[in-house]
This record gives sequence, C-alpha cells and structure tokens, in this order.
Amino acid sequence: AEIEGRPLGFIQIIDPDREESHYWGDIEANLRAIDIWIGEAADLGQGYGTQMMQLALDRCFVNRAVTAVLVDPLANNTRAHRFYERFGFQWIEFRRFGEDDCCVYRLNRADWHPASENPSP
Repeated sequence: AEIEGRPLGFIQIIDPDREESHYWGDIEANLRAIDIWIGEAADLGQGYGTQMMQLALDRCFVNRAVTAVLVDPLANNTRAHRFYERFGFQWIEFRRFGEDDCCVYRLNRADWHPASENPSP
C-alpha cells in the first residue's frame, strides 16, 4: 500500500490449507489468512490499516467459497487485538508459531460487513 507515492504498508492473503510450510497446521479448507503491516509508527492510528483491512476482507469474501478469515497477532500486541475485534474477529486460541506466542482470531462470513456498508469518513 502507498500514500502519495510513499510506501505505507503491506498485506498478505494466503489460503492456509494450501500454504506449503504448513504454518497453520492441519486446517479446514475454504479459509483465508491475512497478515497486515504498517511500516512507520507515525502512520499508525491514521485509519490506513482500517482501510487496508477492509479492502483485504472484501477481496477474501468476494470468493463465495471462503467461509472465514484468520489472523494471528502476537499475544502481547493488544493494540492489534482491539483492531481485529473491531472488525468482528473472535478469539479462537493461543498458539505458538515458531518462537512467537500468538492469538488466533477468526472472522466468519456471517459476521463480515462489506466496505460498501462501512464507508470511510
């Protein structure tokens, strides 16, 4: 993502069931997993992440086969937890991925609201 030609952040969307490293382990089909990064601290809290996440969710759920989206913020990143919860993500479990303690959250299709229902201010 860019703003005025300046790199701002990055979003990755994967199918965790098909991901080659099996990072998510044995997982059901028809899910997506999203990672989002905002590069500069000054860009946090400006609404960019919200816009990026809404677009990413819309892209995931445009595929009618996708039943839910997963995220896995670090366990100590409470700001990220609140961010995902505002979108309707529900905490599922604590999980250790490599050296990182994470919280797995899930947003089911039934709990998702398309960007067209949430216009930006």
